[in-house]
Amino acid sequence: MRISYRLSRADLLQGALLQTNWLRTVLIMTVSFFAVMAATGYGTIPQPRSAAVLVRWVALNGTGSLVFGLSMALAFRFLLLPFNIWRLHRQNPMMYGDMELIAEAEGIEVKSARSTVKFAWHELRGFKENDAVFLLSISKSVGFPVPKRDVPADTVTGLRALLEERLTRLK
Repeated sequence: MRISYRLSRADLLQGALLQTNWLRTVLIMTVSFFAVMAATGYGTIPQPRSAAVLVRWVALNGTGSLVFGLSMALAFRFLLLPFNIWRLHRQNPMMYGDMELIAEAEGIEVKSARSTVKFAWHELRGFKENDAVFLLSISKSVGFPVPKRDVPADTVTGLRALLEERLTRLK
């Protein structure tokens, strides 16, 4: 199977979004901020330290920590991630543009104007997909996005069937 496509910054952003576990990001930020608040603010709990006072203190700091975790995840999604992809594109413009994916019995080959990369099927961790791209994952943080835009529907269906046959669908 041979698929020609044009890789853009938007495709790379879609691939990066597939790689990110948003629930884990929010939980890590929330728990981390709450731990800092608990470590630094324990001495500020009003006396006497009754159960009601402790519950109120935990509820207020927990709510503040959750708001912090959500706001950091949103900032990462809508500010930091697009900025990093823009910067990557600006520094490496030859990484994008016209590409070709060749899927064969032995593995896949991804060709661009300046490079060719080959992977055996067993070297790939798996794949993910959304409405915009397939993401061929090499590791937990590295993958090749293959946009569905401008690819015929029967080719997308054929690629999905091949990937499901050869690779694990990742969550």
